[in-house]
Amino acid sequence: MRVLLIRPPQEGFFHTNERHYPIGLLYIAEACRRKDYDVEILDSLIYKNTPYVIEKKEMSKIQHDKLNKNPIFSEYIHYGSRIDDICNYISIYNPDCIGISIMFSCFYDTAYMLARRIKNMFPYITIIAGGAHVTSMYEHVMDNEAIDYAIRYEGEIAFPLLLDRIKENCSPNDIPGIVYRSSELHNKTTISGRGIFCNEEVMRIKDLDDIKPAFDLINIFDYESVSIITSRGCPYDCNFCSVNLSMGKEFRDRSKMNVVDEIENYYKMGVNRFNIEDDNFSLDINRAKDIFSEILNRKIKAEFYLPNGIISCNIDKSTIKLFELAGVKKLFFGLETISQRRLFEIGKNHTSLNEAMRAVRLANDSGIEAGVSLIIGFPDQTFSEIINEISLLISLKIPILAINPLYPIPHTEMYDNCLEKGILSGNEDYIELGGDNFPICNKDFTKEDLYYIWVAVRGLNALNIHERYELSAKKCLRFISQHYLGKISFSEKETTLFISIYKLRNEIISAKYKICVDMIISAIYLLTGIYYSCDYYIDSSYLVIKLEQSNELPPRAIGELHTNIISFDSHKMDISKIDAYMINGG
Repeated sequence: MRVLLIRPPQEGFFHTNERHYPIGLLYIAEACRRKDYDVEILDSLIYKNTPYVIEKKEMSKIQHDKLNKNPIFSEYIHYGSRIDDICNYISIYNPDCIGISIMFSCFYDTAYMLARRIKNMFPYITIIAGGAHVTSMYEHVMDNEAIDYAIRYEGEIAFPLLLDRIKENCSPNDIPGIVYRSSELHNKTTISGRGIFCNEEVMRIKDLDDIKPAFDLINIFDYESVSIITSRGCPYDCNFCSVNLSMGKEFRDRSKMNVVDEIENYYKMGVNRFNIEDDNFSLDINRAKDIFSEILNRKIKAEFYLPNGIISCNIDKSTIKLFELAGVKKLFFGLETISQRRLFEIGKNHTSLNEAMRAVRLANDSGIEAGVSLIIGFPDQTFSEIINEISLLISLKIPILAINPLYPIPHTEMYDNCLEKGILSGNEDYIELGGDNFPICNKDFTKEDLYYIWVAVRGLNALNIHERYELSAKKCLRFISQHYLGKISFSEKETTLFISIYKLRNEIISAKYKICVDMIISAIYLLTGIYYSCDYYIDSSYLVIKLEQSNELPPRAIGELHTNIISFDSHKMDISKIDAYMINGG
């Protein structure tokens, strides 16, 4: 039996061009190969990936609805392979079965559309869906008639078992987590009321050392970094997070030697940049230290990044020093909000501003680029609270390395709370709840407010500026030009920035570089207090931005943020009274 595993393309207002390594599919592929199945992987985010703006006549109704409700963006982009190219690949490989990964509910529509196209063109191919969206929203998935089976939770055991049953033409009822349409054996129904059978047994992989990624099925050098997962499961109850839904609460880890063997194998092939993607890499801090000690022992000279955040409370000076010696270059501590009251409410009372600040300074003193993560747009948050949080962190010189609008994930406590409070009606399509749509707003802040706060902070991060600088306009513009490997010209009426497209390759992909331009304009205003109007276009290898000083007021969020930052004095701040400050504004 020939099996093709596909990561589908994505469509939305923007796409982050980061962390694409298809580690989940690689694990499934190796599990299938152990049972002698012929497997290939098609990563649509790499294969023939040329992002393009979707013509409105080609957009689905739900995409039209999402676009019409959003005041920020006027265009929708397709990121990844065109569906025609995927189908051409399928016709050449001629698989018997296709597995489609659907990780995020807010991007489900592209995967469903791909499944329908495949089934129309190749009706004899069995289509299996898996991933985090499938685990929690299987009733929604099975309303798509193109999808024959869904697998919930971890797939390394269930997927090969299902292939066995299909090959033998036997019932798959005994497979934990299996879901399929059945009018006779149904014990559940789809959203539309169709009968489905769901085996609700959950099978977790106990020995993670026993599973391996089939990295030889892809060209690893198509990816900027290789992803390593050293553990699964999370014992915490953060109410906005869906990790528990798919990976469970029990923390399961790989042995030190197993992890470093994998890293060393890649390293010998020429890989020298790794993302450790664990949700809880530092939960067992002694184990984390053992891994990096072994990396040092083997003289592996590589760079390591921790892009999912780590816990600050168990970090000390010796740990940070070990991380730095082993090659850790960048990390952030999961803070989300500086309000202790809100941290308690969202189930993250194991951290605090003081702990994060201490850990950030330890890391930065050791030469590791470190900061915190921040969520903006909690349902009960006010506009001034968001501005005050960011102003305080900037004043304290704590980089905000990850800033995300709150997006409520179905079946999380946060999603249910939004329904109860009327923030969500329950009629929203899941693609409206993604971060690209800034889905949560209230009477005090708008989508535009969140968007401009988001681009302003990301702009400072992109420029590697994490503290207040007193820059003249010309110095600021020259700095931006140099940072983006570009050039600059000044005239009496306007300034022209030439930004290297090559340098932007790992920035956010959006139609006509709108977000990149907004990031630059916002950062200039925060650094200089000068607001520029601009026109921009693509010329050969440059994004050309024509700037002219404007007498117009900047967007509210950028203006308030600038005012707060320049007037803020953290030395007069009593951190123990942070919640009173957040509410009263000082």
